[in-house]
Amino acid sequence: MTRLYNWGRTLCAHGPVLRPATPAEAANALQRHRHVTPRGAGRSFGDAAIPNRGGTMLTERLTDAQPMEFDASSGILRANAALPQHAILSNTCPEGWLLPAIPGSRYITLGGMIAADAHGKNHSQTGSIGKYTRSLRVLVADGDLVDCSPEQHPDLFWATIGGLGLTGLVVDVELQLEPLPAGRVVSELVGFGSTDELIEVVEARHRATDFVLGWADGRFSPGRPFAGAVAFGHWRPDLAPPGPLPPFRSLRLPFSNPLPGAGWMAATLLNAVLRRKFRDGRHETADVESFFFPQDRIRNWNIAFGRRGFLEVQCCFPLEHAAAALRDIHGFLCETRTLCSLVALKRFGPGLPDAPLSFPFEGYSIALDMPVRGRIPEALNELDEIIVQHGGRVNPVKDSRLPAERFEQMYPDLERWREVKRGWDPNNVWQSALSRRLHLTE
Repeated sequence: MTRLYNWGRTLCAHGPVLRPATPAEAANALQRHRHVTPRGAGRSFGDAAIPNRGGTMLTERLTDAQPMEFDASSGILRANAALPQHAILSNTCPEGWLLPAIPGSRYITLGGMIAADAHGKNHSQTGSIGKYTRSLRVLVADGDLVDCSPEQHPDLFWATIGGLGLTGLVVDVELQLEPLPAGRVVSELVGFGSTDELIEVVEARHRATDFVLGWADGRFSPGRPFAGAVAFGHWRPDLAPPGPLPPFRSLRLPFSNPLPGAGWMAATLLNAVLRRKFRDGRHETADVESFFFPQDRIRNWNIAFGRRGFLEVQCCFPLEHAAAALRDIHGFLCETRTLCSLVALKRFGPGLPDAPLSFPFEGYSIALDMPVRGRIPEALNELDEIIVQHGGRVNPVKDSRLPAERFEQMYPDLERWREVKRGWDPNNVWQSALSRRLHLTE
């Protein structure tokens, strides 16, 4: 029996963990276990990779599967879904190619990226990972390996993109990579002092930049403005051409913060650090991994929040509702005096309508990382109402507390996804704590 946490460390499960070395071993495990939860690197903030109560099995990674085939002339990659981002980038960047969507940790696996339809700081320009996925090989509930693509078994393909690991275990992924223009990124930071000013700044600049990432001060209280800065990033080939990645140096915290108020301390410290980084007029130059993965400088930063952990709510809103939605969210955070360790803002480009559970669509995203203090989980029910009122949705891979009825309101194509799930997995072999909470499996 193994103890497993979500990345936010608000949930813990005890159960058997199998680590199959081949797809055949994984298929055999399906015959011996009634319910199975796929799990990659365990970087989901919520409960997508946490099993149900009652002995649900977790499958980790296929260690002996074919690791990677890469055509440097076309940028087409076929890789084992258990590979983490850093292993892929270390092989493709020296050849002048980059993953088209890069979420915020170098340890996230390729399979996890598919299950979340991962997006990065460049979504306004390039979209999510599903847009570049050419084909998948999926281990489905009856033990078969199924090759799927937009042309072959398209129902399974699109239900798996953003499907939270509930249609099967992704074994292999074929992707079209993007050319890597340079070895360094230069960011220019522009400040804002209100939600309207934030949108004005972003709309004026995002079309002419490669990356957009905003930050707001997370110390909310009545009368405090919504203030921060937006980083607009550009590739700079004049500073460094594409080439091998420099060594990525990181630290590990020796133990979880045992002190009372650990979450408050971590959030206060992180806000102080980010206020220095996100300053109006500041310029910053970074190599590829330093730019994409700053949080990974401390590999286990999540334990800094102590035994109660932290929650994240990431939501997005359509363009026409973004200003009003952000004003209402700011009002809610100030009224409840919520302390956020991180408030991250992004401008999304067009979404992926063929994938029923894909999270991003064109508009604005705000992510709120909150140490668990007081009655924060209960207060977030009011935030859910604001999100629904403005036509928004919550990112399920970051969440662990959204009620099922709210999820149904946010994802209007949910029934289309359920039909595919029933067709390929009628006995709900693939399930998780998330799937039971959101009534995606019975």
